[in-house]
Amino acid sequence: MVKALSAVGIVVALIIGLLGGYFVSTATAPQAVSTVTSTVSVTQVSTSTLVSTVTVGGGQVQTVTQTITRTVTEQPAKPPRTIIIGATVPKTGPFSPVAGPFEKLYLAWQDMVNERGGLYVKQYGMRLPVKVIIYDDESKGETAARLYEKLITEDKADILLGPYSTPVNLPVIDVVARYGTPLVTTQAGAPPLYNRGLKNVFSAIDLISTWSYSYFDMIKAEGKARTIAFVIQDEAYAAGLMAGAKPKAAEIGLEIVAEEKFPVGTTDFTAIILRLKALDPDIVFVAGLNPGAAAFVKQALEQGLRPREYHVPQLTKPFIDTVGLENVNYFTGEWFWTEGITYDGYFGREFWLEAMRRAGLANDLYPWASVTWQALEVVAAAIEKAESLSPDDLIAALDKTHIMTISGPTMPGRDFGPFTNVGTIRAFPVQIIDGKFQVIWPAEIRTVEHVYPTPWP
Repeated sequence: MVKALSAVGIVVALIIGLLGGYFVSTATAPQAVSTVTSTVSVTQVSTSTLVSTVTVGGGQVQTVTQTITRTVTEQPAKPPRTIIIGATVPKTGPFSPVAGPFEKLYLAWQDMVNERGGLYVKQYGMRLPVKVIIYDDESKGETAARLYEKLITEDKADILLGPYSTPVNLPVIDVVARYGTPLVTTQAGAPPLYNRGLKNVFSAIDLISTWSYSYFDMIKAEGKARTIAFVIQDEAYAAGLMAGAKPKAAEIGLEIVAEEKFPVGTTDFTAIILRLKALDPDIVFVAGLNPGAAAFVKQALEQGLRPREYHVPQLTKPFIDTVGLENVNYFTGEWFWTEGITYDGYFGREFWLEAMRRAGLANDLYPWASVTWQALEVVAAAIEKAESLSPDDLIAALDKTHIMTISGPTMPGRDFGPFTNVGTIRAFPVQIIDGKFQVIWPAEIRTVEHVYPTPWP
């Protein structure tokens, strides 16, 4: 700075000297008595003003003003750190068609949050950028468990989002229980995930055993169906679903005429189908993940099983692709969001819709995307509520979080009975009518009346 001012002083002196010579040569007084006195003042702001006062012979004063503009470019402060969120999705394996594309949704959310400046963190008193690290769990629990350990120990994730499905989540829960890193499950609501007293595992949605409650409330209100047959895949998801569906069906007065179980990987359902045709139930309730649920229904239709209604909670793209859209008209299922739901959610409804557009996902094809989004809403709310990004503070924030999601309010820290940290969002029944999914219950949000019985061609 001193050197810069010295240089300016030299320039000013030269200017003053030249001007002084000019004025001296034109003054009326004799040159011998001319004196020059120079006073310089500099004010440093973005624009600096250099003022020179020149006194020439005869008492005449001439002021010379020079403006110096200085541009200072300040670099924005670098964020002290990035918030790391870890997750896996089934990019490959049997669950890939239904949940593999959710990687795009995670990345769209990441980019949109960062475009808004990131998430606020009290510890730093500012917004920090987020980074979602995603691996392919291959639709396998053992692969997912290994990858979540990597997310915790190598990637240093601050918080985790669970994988798709209960079977893949179960071994992951063992890992996070050991390390204590907070995890919010996405598409998993089976009781064994939440009855272990774990303080660091949370859910935005209610237990899977409650997901069919609204469907059975509708059946009771209509008073048309009398009998029901359950077809159950032998795995954790179906077991959790049946823990609520079976007693609820009995509670509303339906006669349970069959409970047919089949192992994962079954390819021939003929024996089950023949028994059900003989019983002729009003409702065939298919409790199972795809591709198992789809394989059963495809064969059942081919062999002429035509109940008054098929209810398939996993009424998703893989199911429809297998059975055929033309064959599933008037099927009912269970979802967590449709365009008829108008809750704003934590980020705003338009934020959610824009993320789906960026990810190239349509809710009709990927209905579990809304559950993934609800988990992101819970994670963001907890981060912004927490005193710091430490595991203990994030867990404490999750325990106290109570927010509105795109599917309604949830409290991920809710405890009841033997269960801990279970959210309050429940599924609602939908029906495919002329190729479009419609909400059919509860009455206050339904978009059409439930069509029952199915008008088979």
